[in-house]
Amino acid sequence: MDPNLTNDILKIFLDKGLLALTLAAAGYYINRSLERYRAANAYNQKLAEARIDAYRTIGRVLAEQALHVQHIVSILTHENEVPPRTDEQRITELITAYNELAASYTQESAALASNLVFCSLDTADLLANFQGALSQFRGAFQRGPDDPHAIQLLAEAVCDLQKQLPRLQTAIATELYEKPFGSAATLH
Repeated sequence: MDPNLTNDILKIFLDKGLLALTLAAAGYYINRSLERYRAANAYNQKLAEARIDAYRTIGRVLAEQALHVQHIVSILTHENEVPPRTDEQRITELITAYNELAASYTQESAALASNLVFCSLDTADLLANFQGALSQFRGAFQRGPDDPHAIQLLAEAVCDLQKQLPRLQTAIATELYEKPFGSAATLH
């Protein structure tokens, strides 16, 4: 065999072999990058779904708490009384409404606390302040009608709750709209 032909064949095999190795390495790198990208997208999708579920829970709990408080306030202020109730009926209804709030308070607080991980620090702070105002409301209510400061504390707590709820709802909506894929780590 001609030595030039052998060298040419060897060069062709070497050249094609190196090209094949280069293409295989490039294919491996591209495949690995695509898998990382898919995994990150899957993670972000799961995180977004978990955040939406968490905010649904937070929204439901806040709505229930606000309805309980509004019901108690309407009883105290004689709103929507048709026909007018006696003091005894009002007190019975007030105690029932408060007991409903108190019965659900622990479970609702636990639901809020377990979903705080999905909130930014600002939203979590607003949520904690709202829960604190609700605790003050409960504390004022528990003082009873014999305590001269109870009505004032109750009125202050109701005003505080009514101020905080719209800010909290706005913060939650803004957070979901602006950062739907944010995690607790990226939101802080």
